[in-house]
Amino acid sequence: MGHEHSGDRTIVIECLPGSELPDRLRDAGYTQRTANPPEGERFIASAIAERLVLSSSGAYELASEGSTKAIITPSHSGIVKVRRFTFSIA
Repeated sequence: MGHEHSGDRTIVIECLPGSELPDRLRDAGYTQRTANPPEGERFIASAIAERLVLSSSGAYELASEGSTKAIITPSHSGIVKVRRFTFSIA
């Protein structure tokens, strides 16, 4: 974003698709613009959650829809898409 200068009163936010934050900031009176570039990717520590069950062999496998076995849901890091916006804070 090489066009920004020291003292600019513009912030850039990144949020997951579907986040309400850009709408809430716009509703609060902040002028919103799509950042350049408008999308990106970020590595988030707990982005991926999987539904697993313990199989008869003692190994974990993905739970099937409607499974009656005890389900564990570990989460781990992953790459997610983000949307980028700028707001003036003049």
